[in-house]
Amino acid sequence: MTAFREYQKTGYSRIVNTAVIVDNSLYDDNININESSVFEMRNGIKNIYWIDGKPFS
Repeated sequence: MTAFREYQKTGYSRIVNTAVIVDNSLYDDNININESSVFEMRNGIKNIYWIDGKPFS
């Protein structure tokens, strides 16, 4: 991770931590794993709700 931090400091590209909650949301790249124990699971995957055409879990 040090290499990514150093690259981020150069300003050539925008690199963000996808595990950080921003505006009450986060990027979850694995629908099968409940790493943080905050997601509701259903049949082995995260339960997805659709509200106004947008997915929520």
